[in-house]
Amino acid sequence: MIIVARGGGSVEDLWAFNEEPLVRAVAACPIPTISAVGHEIDFTLCDFAADRRAETPSAAAELVSSEFVRFAERTGSAGEAISSAVSEAMGRSRERLSHGRSRLRLLSPAALVERGHLRLDDMSNRLASALRASAHLRRQRLSGAASRLERASPETRVQIESHRLLSLWKRLQGASPLSVLNRGFAIVRDERGAPVTRRAAIKAGQRLEAEFADGKAPVRAEGG
Repeated sequence: MIIVARGGGSVEDLWAFNEEPLVRAVAACPIPTISAVGHEIDFTLCDFAADRRAETPSAAAELVSSEFVRFAERTGSAGEAISSAVSEAMGRSRERLSHGRSRLRLLSPAALVERGHLRLDDMSNRLASALRASAHLRRQRLSGAASRLERASPETRVQIESHRLLSLWKRLQGASPLSVLNRGFAIVRDERGAPVTRRAAIKAGQRLEAEFADGKAPVRAEGG
């Protein structure tokens, strides 16, 4: 920044700042300029050609220093913002890089082969389990069919009927009169040979016949 300055003076003392060459030079200067000629009440053409007018040279110095402070503050804030933006960008880049590395590891031939082995092992285990379950079910069905076939075979039916007939025969033998007599009982018959089953049917002096296991014997009912 360039400061065009002079302390107070008469109109003649400040007239040089109205000259055309100086005014054109100030207007064409590529560097920002501040005109600080004379006092607050003094005006020259340089004041209108410069980028900024200060009331006095001291005011110009203060303006420059304050602008420098503001510029420094803005520069510091911009630097912090740039640093934060760069840090965030680097963080995002690191995350994308880590994600990309993870994807590359998952898509690598070794990872694909490993996942293929895992899937093959899982399918093999599931197939073996399904085959065992199917074989067990078939064995159960075969055993049930064999049992039904065995029960329905003529030989088995003959054995079952033989056992049943033998059981019935034993029961019939156990209930036969001879079996009852062998257990110590006797059968009392009247004159017609009919079994007497009630005491009330016997009369005093009635001739009866008692049958034992080893033979028959005549008996006579006594009174009372």
